[in-house]
Amino acid sequence: MTAHDPSESTTTLLRWGLFVIFFFLVVQLVDGRPQNNSLRGGKQIPTESEISRKLSKELARRGFKFCGPTIVYAFMQAVGMVNDHLITCHRHAACAALAQPHRH
Repeated sequence: MTAHDPSESTTTLLRWGLFVIFFFLVVQLVDGRPQNNSLRGGKQIPTESEISRKLSKELARRGFKFCGPTIVYAFMQAVGMVNDHLITCHRHAACAALAQPHRH
């Protein structure tokens, strides 16, 4: 297949669409708020979690490749699903505040 093959493009779009839907389901798993980790040192920063392992298995079941639990956990860090800033980091408090319930 070439990069311009419509069936390949459709398959890719469907997979990403499923991934986006699945991502929002995972966000609901964490109650829509980031998981706030209070880490004191770099050696405490996890490389995966129970949720990243479950998500990785589900993505593999749906045909995604190269989505191991470490990659999924890095994605979760990048989009703010987990706060792994060290408590000494200037961003920790601001990110931790996002994990608090919203007050209306």
